[in-house]
Amino acid sequence: MFKELNRRSLYLMAGIAVALALVNAAVFVYFPMNIGLSPQNPPIYFDLGSNAGGSDLWGNTISVSTSQANTILNIQVHPTYQTNYYKNIATIKRQDTTHAYYVLFKVTDAISDTNVTSAYLIITNSTTGEEIARVDLTNTMGVQPSSWISISSSDTLNVSLEITISPSNGVTYNTSPHLEDGSATVQLIFSPQGNEMP
Repeated sequence: MFKELNRRSLYLMAGIAVALALVNAAVFVYFPMNIGLSPQNPPIYFDLGSNAGGSDLWGNTISVSTSQANTILNIQVHPTYQTNYYKNIATIKRQDTTHAYYVLFKVTDAISDTNVTSAYLIITNSTTGEEIARVDLTNTMGVQPSSWISISSSDTLNVSLEITISPSNGVTYNTSPHLEDGSATVQLIFSPQGNEMP
């Protein structure tokens, strides 16, 4: 009986060892791939608009700055109650004039303060003054607008802001708006093709 028990234990351990070997068995094959990077200067870039650095309310300045490579845009404005329109504070320019480019916008962090009843990044054609897009800064759903904006070789896109702030109950003319969340983060998306959405 002792021999039979040892034999069963041996069979059980052998079975477990085989099962573990099957579970852990794997083949790893490595095929090489060569990937080369050929960096380019940005074909689309940010620049300051004609009203960047202009006078804002209460002696403040419409603060607009770009990163060293002009690929990051920072805007700081000082709105008050009701509708505030900041015209042509930044531009989107194209330096590759031989190829077509298309742009979209995506709000990744929206203004969510309930006192801000509307907030728009307004994109216009610098030559015609035509409004091309209104990017809702309170909405993070998808890309805006719903189709690509084409930038021709001679076009510059002007960037303006329209912010509407409603007064809270009980505030008066000598009280500034109180905002819990008064900032937004937006991505400019550009592509050499306008057929497929990101």
